[in-house]
Amino acid sequence: MRNPWRQWREYAIASPIVTALVIALVSIGVVGFQSLKGDIRNTEARLREEIQASEARQRGDIRALSDKLDRVLESLLAARS
Repeated sequence: MRNPWRQWREYAIASPIVTALVIALVSIGVVGFQSLKGDIRNTEARLREEIQASEARQRGDIRALSDKLDRVLESLLAARS
């Protein structure tokens, strides 16, 4: 007949090992998730800066085109007179 205490001893040894493995896996998952959140925040900030820079360039281009159109209209009006 099998010793009933042996079965409990096996559970007493295996349980802390399984618990430690689960805790380690959860900890790794949490650290990975926090790292991913940081990467997303950094990417978002970089994209925001790039969008602002692009908008500033577009405003400058529009101003330059507007100035050129003003000069063309002025020269057309001067030639018409």
